[in-house]
Amino acid sequence: MDIETPDQNMDAETVTRRPKFRKVAVFIFWLSVVACLFLSVVHFLQPDQLAPVTLVPPWIWLLPGLMAIAIARKSVSKWALLISAVMWFGFAAMFVEEAASLLRFRSPVFADVRIITLNCCLGSKAASLEPAGLKPDVVFFQESQGPAPTQALAEEYFGSEAFSVHGGDVSIISRLRLVPVHVDPKSHFVHVVASFEDGRKMDLVCLRLAAPVFRMDFWSAGFWNDHQKVRQHHRAQLETVIAHLNANAQTESWIIGGDFNLVGNDGALSAFEDLQDTFAVAGSGWCNTGTSDFPLFRVDQIWTTRNVQCHSQKVYASENSDHRMVVVDLDF
Repeated sequence: MDIETPDQNMDAETVTRRPKFRKVAVFIFWLSVVACLFLSVVHFLQPDQLAPVTLVPPWIWLLPGLMAIAIARKSVSKWALLISAVMWFGFAAMFVEEAASLLRFRSPVFADVRIITLNCCLGSKAASLEPAGLKPDVVFFQESQGPAPTQALAEEYFGSEAFSVHGGDVSIISRLRLVPVHVDPKSHFVHVVASFEDGRKMDLVCLRLAAPVFRMDFWSAGFWNDHQKVRQHHRAQLETVIAHLNANAQTESWIIGGDFNLVGNDGALSAFEDLQDTFAVAGSGWCNTGTSDFPLFRVDQIWTTRNVQCHSQKVYASENSDHRMVVVDLDF
């Protein structure tokens, strides 16, 4: 009479579990493949109805994709694993912005103009002073102080010859002469023309778009509807800026910067399709700006017309704001 040992029982249980584990692993693997295809299509087409999907930093989606490959490595063929890995690599190459900037090395250089944009956190004077050490020529502020404090701040930066323009929630200070073109406290942007001593000019726009949606109940239809409405509102706000510049710009060199309250791959940025993102041209390092302590989102951006040469774009942490500051060096 055979007596079954505990080890034999354990082996039998293990053998029984293996087919179940293999089925689960295969299911997870193919689910990740479908997810990769779905995410690639959504990021490429940017449908407004699925705006929350593209709000998630694309590199985060790589984590479950790679985990699925690891789990299924002994349950599917090597060709299937290779195809999945190539798909996720392609997704990363096309849509993970940080992959490009981390591999790009640019040092600040002497250029015609250095522009910095910073959301100074409900008018924080301490935050407003932080860009001064980086020796800017122009600073865009969002959530800025009033007209008088803004002019006083400009003089702290550039002396008695400083210029400032305040437009409600946004303002511009500069060592260059600023001539206001559009200044409306109720507007989401301010537009000025800046003049160099040699007579060259450029159009500057500082903006702050509508606040994003702060809700996480993705199982609710309202969650998706709210994100869709904000995406459409952001696109309309950006189209308003472009329409205004097309009608009122005094030069062919435009610089538009500020707190966009959207991420770098957002579909609303289609309104800027004829402009260049300074990050895409010369961004180096980790260029996300929100929040300053946990920079997961590139919400602070600077865009220019294509005739403007961008030498470098870097991001610096802020001790007094919940945003990091963007610094670009430009030539005309």
